Amino acid sequence: MSHKDFINALEIANPYFGPFMSCRKSWPHIYWYQQKLVNYLSGLGELERLAILEIGSWAGASTYSWCNAISKYFDGRGDLTCVDVWDRNIEPVQAEPGQSLPDMLDVFIHNVAAGGFADQVRHIKSPSDEAYKILRNRSFDLVYIDGDHSYGQVLRDIQHGLEVLNPGGIMCGDDLEIQADAVQPELLQIHSEIGDGWAVNPETGDGYHAGVTRAVSETLGRVSSWHGFWAVKINKFGTHLLDIANVDASIPRPLLQYNNEGEKEFEL
Repeated sequence: MSHKDFINALEIANPYFGPFMSCRKSWPHIYWYQQKLVNYLSGLGELERLAILEIGSWAGASTYSWCNAISKYFDGRGDLTCVDVWDRNIEPVQAEPGQSLPDMLDVFIHNVAAGGFADQVRHIKSPSDEAYKILRNRSFDLVYIDGDHSYGQVLRDIQHGLEVLNPGGIMCGDDLEIQADAVQPELLQIHSEIGDGWAVNPETGDGYHAGVTRAVSETLGRVSSWHGFWAVKINKFGTHLLDIANVDASIPRPLLQYNNEGEKEFEL
C-alpha cells in the first residue's frame, strides 16, 4: 500500500512523506519545533528575510517544514540551501524486495516542488565537508544539522556551520536525546567512537546519539533542547539559550498524513 500511495502522490503532484523509501525519518514534533524557531526569529524583528542552511535533507520533510514556516512567518521572504548525498547505499530505505526505487534526489525535488517551494530551495548533492567549500562565501541566519551522526562528522558540521553563520544566528539540529552532563565523560568518549555513534546510557537505559551529544557539548556547551531537537543563539558574546515554549506553531498537514507506524491517517 505504501508503494501505491507513493506512486499516486507522484502522479497527482502531492508531496509524499510516508514509509516507502523512509520518506519521513523524524518524529512530527521535530517539525513543530522548527516552526516555533522560525516564528521566534520573526518575532525578534531583526531579520527582513531568512536564509537557512540544512545539512541532511533526504526526502525533504524538514525542508518542507522550514519552507512552510518561511511562508507563514516571513511572508515567503527567505531561502533554503540543502546538502545531502541522497545515496540509498548509505541510507537504508523501507521498501519491498523487487520494487523499483526512484532516485532519492528526484523524490526530494518532487516534494519541494509539490509544496510550491522550488524557487526557494537550492540543493547541493555532496558530502557536507565538500559542500562547505562551495558555501564558504555565503552566510546564513540559521544552520540546521541532521546529517551523518558520527562524532567526527557532527563536530566538523558544527565547526563549518559556525563559519557561515551570521552574528546573532541560530545553530540547531536533531537527535540530541541527552546532553553531555548526563553521561559519564569516559563512557561518552567510548560510546561516541564506536559504530555510528548510537549507544545506551547504562545509568538510565536510554538510547542516545553519543556522537551528537559529544560534538555539541565540545563545540557549543549546553544548548536548549526539546525532545531531541536542539538550538542555541550565537553572537560575539557567546552562546545563548532559547525559550520558545510560548511561541505558536503548527505542523504542516502533509507531514501528519502518516503516523509514526507508517499508517495513513487521512487523504490530502
